[in-house]
Amino acid sequence: MEDFVKEYLYGVILIKVNLTRATLREAQELKQILEEEITIQHKKLVLDISQCEFIDSTFLGVLVIEHKKMIANGGILNIVRPINTNINFLHLTQVLDHLNMFETRSEAIDYFDQNIPIQKI
Repeated sequence: MEDFVKEYLYGVILIKVNLTRATLREAQELKQILEEEITIQHKKLVLDISQCEFIDSTFLGVLVIEHKKMIANGGILNIVRPINTNINFLHLTQVLDHLNMFETRSEAIDYFDQNIPIQKI
């Protein structure tokens, strides 16, 4: 099984992360995937990290940086929240204040139909 699987659903690019541990090694690959989508001007991305049980600071940093790049290019990166990851860790790093986090993939995709204005960070 591939670590990252890309699908196209309803005009949204869904990138599913098939990892329980998201670390420095995987962060570089994710960065390349997201930057490719940003370069070709995709505006609606959903990153499903729901299967990740551990996310290191490098992987988390890639999420924040690429989220900012999406906003700068007029796009939105929605993230499906990890199910078993220690949410307190995410609160402590204040990442939730900067990312569009959703409980389910459906919620993350449906967000694009609501025409909610993009907030810059």
